[in-house]
Amino acid sequence: MLQIIQFMMDAYADFGYNPPICILHDPLAAGVAVHTDLIEAKKFHVEVETSGKLTRGMTVIDQRIGTENSSMADVAVEVEAQRFTAEFMESLLWWTQNGTE
Repeated sequence: MLQIIQFMMDAYADFGYNPPICILHDPLAAGVAVHTDLIEAKKFHVEVETSGKLTRGMTVIDQRIGTENSSMADVAVEVEAQRFTAEFMESLLWWTQNGTE
């Protein structure tokens, strides 16, 4: 997590933010990129609905048997929320105490 936070801070500093900031778009997604074992994922047929009246723009998962095709995606179905929160907060605490050095 610290590497991701450092990368974000450096990127925003390059855009002229002083002091640099770290916008947290999706901390869990960033955490999973580093620690894939934070979640349990299953493969599902996934599409973005573009013409539905009630679901337009939504990501739709088809869980019916026999829907396997090229648009299969790993979808998080469980998350170790307490572990993630503890590690994330520990990273933020370290950051506040040590800065960018």
